[in-house]
Amino acid sequence: MGEEFLNARPWRGQIKAPSGYTKPPKNQAKPPHVRAAIDWVYGYKGYKARNNVRFLLDGSVGYHVAGLGVVFDAASHTQRHFDKHSEEVTAIAFASDRRTVATGDLGRRPKVLVWDALSMQVAHEFQGQLQQGVKSLAFSPSGRLLAAVDSSEDSRVAVFNIAQGMCVAVAKGDRSQILDVNFGSDSLLATAGVGHLSFWSLGKGLASKPAAWGA
Repeated sequence: MGEEFLNARPWRGQIKAPSGYTKPPKNQAKPPHVRAAIDWVYGYKGYKARNNVRFLLDGSVGYHVAGLGVVFDAASHTQRHFDKHSEEVTAIAFASDRRTVATGDLGRRPKVLVWDALSMQVAHEFQGQLQQGVKSLAFSPSGRLLAAVDSSEDSRVAVFNIAQGMCVAVAKGDRSQILDVNFGSDSLLATAGVGHLSFWSLGKGLASKPAAWGA
């Protein structure tokens, strides 16, 4: 019973190795002969995610699930997979050209990756400006800028210049949860969340003005 049964191991005398089996050497540092590859990804992340599915330039559909960006072609019933994140993807944004995509992930020092949905190649990688995960992403109307909001206590807001591949501004958002960010123009954006609505202007830095609530 219990641990005594495990200690006795009565099955050992009844088990035999398959014919032709050769016991590998101990502590071998060789990779397995078989390499796994992603064939199909089921599901879609709808929980705690917003604005995360779009039609792309070639008619395919882009979205994210688990640690992947997925591009689904309904005509050929095939998928392309963007697998450059090492953590769960928590936010996605699509530029106006319908092929440039940005994805952000979870973690103490989350990454934001900008990539091409047709070639599946990384264009830019941003890391170090955000904390605790990326909650929301949005491209500006021109596609030159990308805004991101993190999951830290201050809901930090960052703006990246895609053309230059650099972060141009970072500011604290709100102690209340910020759930979404969007651009009105390349110099104006807004953030919204739980009891939160602020308008931001982008110049030498980010300056915010909270919405005036009332009748």
